Formats: sequence, C-alpha cells, structure tokens
Amino acid sequence: MSKPSPTQTKSGGIFVAWAVALISTSLALFAFWRAPSSAPILHANSTGQSFAVLEGTIPGRYKLIEDEREIGTVTLHSDGTITNWRGETKPGYLWRLHNEGLLLIWLKDYHVFGRIPKPGVYAGSRILVTAREVKSARIEKEQ
Repeated sequence: MSKPSPTQTKSGGIFVAWAVALISTSLALFAFWRAPSSAPILHANSTGQSFAVLEGTIPGRYKLIEDEREIGTVTLHSDGTITNWRGETKPGYLWRLHNEGLLLIWLKDYHVFGRIPKPGVYAGSRILVTAREVKSARIEKEQ
C-alpha cells in the first residue's frame, strides 16, 4: 500500500472543503426560502379566525400584559413598526404575521401570539433570549 501523494491529499482536502461549503450554502438558502413571509397565513384559531384576514386589523394601541401584570400600552403601526410603553420607536421594534401568529420583535426579545381568545386579544408568550426564559403574555386592543 502506498502513501497518497501531497497533491492527492491537497485535492482531497479541497474537495471536502468544497462539499462542506456547498452543503452549508444549500441549507442556508433552504432556511431562507422556508422563512415566514408576509404572504397570507392560513392557520385558524380557537375563535375560528384566520391570521390571513387579520393583517388590516392589527395596527392600533394594545395593553401589553406579561404573567398577568400590565406592562403598559404599545402601538403597532401599519408600517410594521412598534412604539413601546415608554413611547420609544426603534428600528429593531417590528411586528409581523407568521404561520405561528403575530410576532413582536424587540431587538433581542420576542412576543409570539398564536391564540386569539376573543377578537382583539392575542395570547402567547414572551421569549427572553438573553435570559433564556419564557413568560406568558397577551395583548388586548384598546377601543
């Protein structure tokens, strides 16, 4: 049995690196294409409402409640931005409709509301990424 030449070893290493890069790129593209979009959402809720018909009704002022404690009033704007309970609007404060329901993005933390107990009330969780913690949460639209 002979040892592989340095040229064979280099070309084998290049092939492995190329294969890893190709697989990584393919997985990244697949994840990107599968990412939720603003396309109509077909999931129904316990109230029988579909998230697809809610998009135009989402903008407005909401009471934000976490673990049954009122945090304050947030405003979801029609352009997908959010003003928090302190009156701050930052580029990273966004809301989106996804397959899971309504998503609020707060720079590093998120609220995911996947249930509609009644019209104008969205229930779900706050996901605190930095603290690796999940809290129950809901928002209630103010009239």
